[in-house]
Amino acid sequence: MPAYIVKTAGMRCHHCAGSVKKALSGLDGVARVEADPKAGTAIITADGPVPASEVSDAVEDIGFEFLSMEEKA
Repeated sequence: MPAYIVKTAGMRCHHCAGSVKKALSGLDGVARVEADPKAGTAIITADGPVPASEVSDAVEDIGFEFLSMEEKA
């Protein structure tokens, strides 16, 4: 299963992390999301490829800035 590290700006508390987790969990193929407000990151575990454009849209639709997404080694 592929995994991705998503970097965001503006996620500063557990409530924010919950919002990001909920938004990313709703994307097709996403099996699990862990969000870390201190690091400003979310880790997505998916059943297959997840387009960065969909992740960016999901993050920005809830008011956070999408900075980057890379495949987790």
